[in-house]
Amino acid sequence: MQGQQANGLNGLPILGLLNTLPMQQAAVNALPASSQQLQFDQEKPAAPIPSNPSSVTPSNPSSVDFQAGSVQAKARFFSQVAQQATLPSQTPNFGSAPAPLNLQQTPQGINFNALSLPSQQLSNDIDDETILRLPDGDNIPAHEIEKNLLNALPCVSHAIVFGSNRPLLAALLVLKSSNNNDPSLPLSSEGLFLAAQFNSSATTASAARQDPQFRQGLLQGFSAANKQAKAPSCLVRKFAVLPGPLTLTNGELNPDSSVNRSGVKRKHLKIIEEMFPAK
Repeated sequence: MQGQQANGLNGLPILGLLNTLPMQQAAVNALPASSQQLQFDQEKPAAPIPSNPSSVTPSNPSSVDFQAGSVQAKARFFSQVAQQATLPSQTPNFGSAPAPLNLQQTPQGINFNALSLPSQQLSNDIDDETILRLPDGDNIPAHEIEKNLLNALPCVSHAIVFGSNRPLLAALLVLKSSNNNDPSLPLSSEGLFLAAQFNSSATTASAARQDPQFRQGLLQGFSAANKQAKAPSCLVRKFAVLPGPLTLTNGELNPDSSVNRSGVKRKHLKIIEEMFPAK
């Protein structure tokens, strides 16, 4: 066993200290088996020592060997008795073995995905419509259309386009405010400029989303964005302004502040469905 690494459960190494222990620990207080009873002397009784020691030849040293062997056997016996008197009555407890890890073994090795949290369908099978499938059979990335909207509407912080496998495309808009976390605060400078252009009295994002004049200004921006469309099927024909900003808490944003399209769709599904004709 020396020089080899002992292996424990699941191939995990056991502390090297265990390598120095015997493979089995016999019960300390148990008597040796009958076949293992210590024998002082298994030799025959010693022959009488001759009166003339010189008569003992080196070829027959049985008397001398018997005496030496007897002393050695007795020494071993009393040494064992002394050890039994000093050893503890129980085998030392070196602690329980580590609990086995619940890992999946594969032909390629350990599947560390087993350490992850239980699998869940995070999107709940909602199509985030990152790729829009248009009525004419074409597919187009949603961000291409959204980019055109943001360029044409500087007062908008987020534009999320939906309409995959629908007869038309529609967009959700989030208006900028002086503090994007509070729609009740004044509009951004871009929003105030648009309101002034269209004689809107709206000064906050929450008021602007319901103001007809402000919405006319938004329609003009949509007209400019649609001029960049690659095909009639790429035109955005409807929109709705959300009542507040997108937040990480509501699942509408990812930790890196990018838009979580599945979260937006789940959160505002009713508003989205109202923009499309009933099936």
